[in-house]
Amino acid sequence: MKKVILAIACFACFSSAIAQNKNVVSAINYLRDYSSAKNTDDLLEAKKYIDEAALNEETKGKPKTWAKRAEVYAALMTCKDEKIKNLGINFLDELFNSYKQVIATSTDKKSDFYLTAQDGLRMCAGNFFNAGGDSYKNQEYANALLNFEKSVSINKDLILKTDTLGIYYSGLSADKAGNFEKAKQYYIEAINNKYGTGYGEAEMVRPYYFLAQICKKENNDVEYLNTLKSSRAAFPNNKDLLTEEMNYYILSGKLTDALKSMDEAIAKEPNNKTTYMNKGILYDNLANPKEGKKLDEKQFEEYWTKAVESTAKAVELDANYFDALFQLGALYYNKGVRQTEFANTITGMSANEVKRYDAETKKAEALFRQALPHFEKCDAIGNADKQVLKDLYASLKQIYTFIEQPEKAKAIKAKLEAL
Repeated sequence: MKKVILAIACFACFSSAIAQNKNVVSAINYLRDYSSAKNTDDLLEAKKYIDEAALNEETKGKPKTWAKRAEVYAALMTCKDEKIKNLGINFLDELFNSYKQVIATSTDKKSDFYLTAQDGLRMCAGNFFNAGGDSYKNQEYANALLNFEKSVSINKDLILKTDTLGIYYSGLSADKAGNFEKAKQYYIEAINNKYGTGYGEAEMVRPYYFLAQICKKENNDVEYLNTLKSSRAAFPNNKDLLTEEMNYYILSGKLTDALKSMDEAIAKEPNNKTTYMNKGILYDNLANPKEGKKLDEKQFEEYWTKAVESTAKAVELDANYFDALFQLGALYYNKGVRQTEFANTITGMSANEVKRYDAETKKAEALFRQALPHFEKCDAIGNADKQVLKDLYASLKQIYTFIEQPEKAKAIKAKLEAL
């Protein structure tokens, strides 16, 4: 009697296994019918049977089950029928999970199931990357991050490959999504894995640059400077990093450090008009410190002369460079104002003092006349910024008045009032 019961129990288990294997066979048959006739109902039946097999204890541990499920979900992913779209399923996720399970359940690493799954995982990684790219273009940065991260994870954990492009774009997406901690993590990973190798220095510099920008947003000067130092050490000739360092010193008021960076930039790119103009502005700031400090006349003259030389070099490189022309005119004009103020300190009425006053006033006039051609050329070139034009016209009006050219002063006043 015990033998009969045992035999019946074994038969019951065998029947259950057969039933579940039939689910896999049914899925295969319905998928074949769909491939032949393109009847969406056949594809839905294939999905129903293979999902049942994937949940059942008898078949969920077999690589064949998951391999066939991958085939079904690959077909679902490419089907355009609204019935399929309305299921609301992320078919790429399900396809990836199926291939992943093939790998997990396979004991034979040389089997067709295993090798096909390896290829399928590479395809999934590419699809996740492309989905991330689409989301990024649509400014859906959080979703882009999720997809790029899946691409990176598949390559790292299952294909055993470092996806530096996916890592970099994960950083960009996290950055755009406001997830700065994760962005920094991916930028650092991109740097450590030498992102951009083979595509030129400009590409390799990007994660350094964006990492520095996050540190700047977080007001983390120490981390920001460390990033700049390491990036400059790796790419000492890169203009963008040099400009970033230079701008930091300027904004921090560390003008002498900024000048060092600027001279380095000029040595690397001697025909860059913007660098010369910025150098002129720096020397102007050194000549006229905003902290209320007063330089002795010798120090002022040294800085002012260097400011003129650098700005004049920018104009030499581009005779129609509005900003440099305006800056050069302003250097002479402001020194003329300074000279006028000095002349006005001579208040005595003796013949000697009147003579001295006239001499100092002529120095001011000479400076205004040196400013004039640069300002007039700015007027001829024009500028879209109304505030810049207001400053230009106000300065021209003062010069024309000072050098006693009332008609020109009247004409420029009209321009000023018309703004």
